[in-house]
Amino acid sequence: MATTPVRSITTFAKNLWIHVKRIAMKRESMKEALAGMRGDARRLAKTFEAPDSAKRRRHARTLLRAGRKSYNGGDYAVAEARFREALTEDPHCTLALTYLGHTLFQCGRLTEAKSAWKRANDQDPNSEAGQKALAKLRLVDGQGRDVVTEMQERVERRL
Repeated sequence: MATTPVRSITTFAKNLWIHVKRIAMKRESMKEALAGMRGDARRLAKTFEAPDSAKRRRHARTLLRAGRKSYNGGDYAVAEARFREALTEDPHCTLALTYLGHTLFQCGRLTEAKSAWKRANDQDPNSEAGQKALAKLRLVDGQGRDVVTEMQERVERRL
């Protein structure tokens, strides 16, 4: 049975009140409450979307699973294609952007990988996929700085 918008709005309002009470009772931090409210807002928005966009999102998830399977199997060309197709179906799929970044990194395309990870984090910085993208971006940037520092030290030793 599909959820009606009125029922969804009522549920959203109840959940909002629950988060407010949890904050007041110090059982939930503001950050946790906002993350929960963000998820509730996404679910509410889905009740108002056109059936076609829900179908496209489901297809994007199917493509995402196929891309992850190819990625884990080391077939990065197919994985990249699947992640890009998933993003065509659902441009807001942060997980597809994150995996696209991982795939591009495996292919040695660092600039493109960093761009995908940045887009993923910018798109949804509080999601798990957005956080993973940011962590990978920081790791790669940190490794780059380490390499530059090491090279500078080698040059200085030779002088």
